Amino acid sequence: MTPSRPRAAKRAGPRPPARASAPPATPPGPLPPLLRDPWVYAALAPLLLLVVRSLGTPFGEPVADDFDHLHHALFSRDHSWLGGGGSSSF
Repeated sequence: MTPSRPRAAKRAGPRPPARASAPPATPPGPLPPLLRDPWVYAALAPLLLLVVRSLGTPFGEPVADDFDHLHHALFSRDHSWLGGGGSSSF
């Protein structure tokens, strides 16, 4: 049985040089106020347009159509490509 050598002696080749430590990172500056950022207005414009366009429309029609389709898919036995998915709208 041969005596074991220390683990560092078993490595082949020279050791890489130690890295110099990086200087500490400087903290970021304060964030700008949100109202001065033009991208906030660009992100909110489509939402405002959607609300304006949906004023006066009847609510609930697309949801009722989805429930018709789910009822037909779960409980009906007659599935066809031209059936409209159980909805009377199609």
